[in-house]
This record gives sequence, structure tokens and C-alpha cells, in this order.
Amino acid sequence: MARIRIRLDHKGMAEMLKSAGIRAAVEVKAAEVHLIAMRHDAIIRNGMTVERRSYTTDRAAVAVTITHPGGRNVENKHGVLATAARRAGLEVTDRRERIAREVDRANRRHRARTRKAARMQRRFEKAGLL
Repeated sequence: MARIRIRLDHKGMAEMLKSAGIRAAVEVKAAEVHLIAMRHDAIIRNGMTVERRSYTTDRAAVAVTITHPGGRNVENKHGVLATAARRAGLEVTDRRERIAREVDRANRRHRARTRKAARMQRRFEKAGLL
């Protein structure tokens, strides 16, 4: 089987992530999230506002936030922004899910190392080195 070598063009990727096309796509999704969040019962009932702000870091980005002192509590209780993002078709994971995935990955690596160590021990025993 032939070995394939891939070289990433980091500068080109950075330019692409800041491009007008990507910015427009991000803006469209953010507008969807913003609209869905504004229509949430908890936002309407408490007279809260949802704000959308564009910015650029190493890529084009948009922040959608609840601009009210009780916004964090409403998000914790009702998950307004997370629900809006899911309904807009975005993948939303919480901290517990990420931690569970990391633990699972670490366990798989540990099992693989343990199996490798057991194979090496059997080889050494077979060769009479242990």
C-alpha cells in the first residue's frame, strides 16, 4: 500500500475562514439562531433581548447572547441558546458529553497499551527472556 503524505496549507485555510463566503454562511446561521432564541417563551415572558455581534479572530465568528442580567439563569434553566442552535441545525454538546468522550478515548488508548504490553510479555516468555 502506497504511503500518502498530506500537507495542510495553514495560511490558505486561515484566509478561507476569514473570507466573505464563510462570513456570510456564519451570519446566516447566527441570524437563524438569533430569530429562534428571540421567539422563545422565556425570553418573551421576561422581556429579555437577544443580541447578535460579528467579530473576527482567526476566523469569522458571530456571538449570539442574551443581554440581560438574568440571561445566564434563563439559559441554565431553559437552554434558550442551545435549543435555538440545535433547531438551526448546529451541533451542540455540553461539557459532560465532551468529558465522557475524552474519558472513553483515554480508556481505549489504555486498553490498547495494556494489550500491547501483554503481547510483548508473552513474546519475552516464549523466547525465555523472562
